[in-house]
Amino acid sequence: MKDFSRELDQNLVDPVLLGFDNTGQILLHTLYHEGLHVGVIQSIKKILTKKI
Repeated sequence: MKDFSRELDQNLVDPVLLGFDNTGQILLHTLYHEGLHVGVIQSIKKILTKKI
């Protein structure tokens, strides 16, 4: 497995539209965003399995 920790501050050649300047910012946003998806999926699952 490769260690990318030294590359997190690497500046992007073409900054992304959301205003990210380096790979670390993209990684943090991606982890946060995926966490939102997990939360929505868990909420849907809870609603669908609730016995009325």
